[in-house]
Amino acid sequence: MPMHKIGVIGDADTVTGFRALGIKVFPVSGPQEAQLRLKELADDDYALIYITEQAAEEIGSLISEYEGKMLPAIVLIPGLRGASGQGLAAIRDKMIKAVGTDIFGGKQ
Repeated sequence: MPMHKIGVIGDADTVTGFRALGIKVFPVSGPQEAQLRLKELADDDYALIYITEQAAEEIGSLISEYEGKMLPAIVLIPGLRGASGQGLAAIRDKMIKAVGTDIFGGKQ
């Protein structure tokens, strides 16, 4: 049974540590590079792609194109500047759609 590939996209300082977990890292330095990497990983059958919130802010429209698809799953993670709340909000929205209520107890 083939293993699904996992990758992480973001600034070099944030993503480098993921290498120790066996995750392929793709450091990017701007929106064009982040957009190119995301397309490449999606086309290369990556099942899970972590992307820093800062990089995601810059390519949000491209990320939206993958939202209705099973794969790849795109998960936003905090970067060097800390969490903006965008990643948690995305997870909360998906959980509300999946179970019909906010299991995190936040406001909708």
